[in-house]
Amino acid sequence: MANQYSNLDGKLIFTAYFGGVSQGRIVLMHVSEREWERVKSEPVVCDGYEYPSAESARPSGQRRWPLPPVESRIILSLCDLTGTWSQPYVDAGYDVRRYDIQRDPAENILTAEFPGKVYGIIAQPPCTQFAVSGARWWAQKAATQPELLVEAVALVEACMRIIEDTQPEWWVLENPVGRLRDWIGPCRETFQPWEFAMLADDPDVDSYTKRTCLWGTYTSPERAPHPLADGVHKGKMHMLPPSKERANLRSQTPQGFARAFFKANQ
Repeated sequence: MANQYSNLDGKLIFTAYFGGVSQGRIVLMHVSEREWERVKSEPVVCDGYEYPSAESARPSGQRRWPLPPVESRIILSLCDLTGTWSQPYVDAGYDVRRYDIQRDPAENILTAEFPGKVYGIIAQPPCTQFAVSGARWWAQKAATQPELLVEAVALVEACMRIIEDTQPEWWVLENPVGRLRDWIGPCRETFQPWEFAMLADDPDVDSYTKRTCLWGTYTSPERAPHPLADGVHKGKMHMLPPSKERANLRSQTPQGFARAFFKANQ
């Protein structure tokens, strides 16, 4: 079990892990010792409850401080064909391990072997059977191809099982607005690509709309919206012509969001 404690501005201060391999409590600090001296007397929030100070909220136990070296931080990127979301971690020297059966049958997350403990997990299970954009075909598929939904749910369950087995410091699972919540509950937050467009190499490329849901225990990235808040390419995703690659093109992570997420979760 992991509880995350943030200050009133939303900055993550520490994560407390209970049980597991530690057979007790481990506190992972997300600030330096110098910074801790400054913030330990400030109030923190966890699961909606406000503590009078970070010091009073921090459980006793082992303290992992500082964070492990970047090169030893393993990032699992599940169902990751393009590598866009995990690329900032690659560039920073993290040990990034990408898995996508479309690239290599050996990368099937249903059968692949994973490390016992990892630092972070990015999960992007295929959305075709969940996204609300395909709701008009749900009933027809349920009647004629029920195995499609079964296979899609199996991949989501595999992602969640890997998260449980490896106990990462943070994890995030992404899917467009749709019916995935029926299996794993309501999402933590949603975002639009244009909300992070100014961090992309070409902001206009990322300035489009595609409401996306995020689940997990991670630090929310800071937004950098395009000045034209409606999105310059508002209908970009819906205007893609039919092709074998359409689903992959629609599911590619916006570069600006990927960079913002990395900045908040290192």
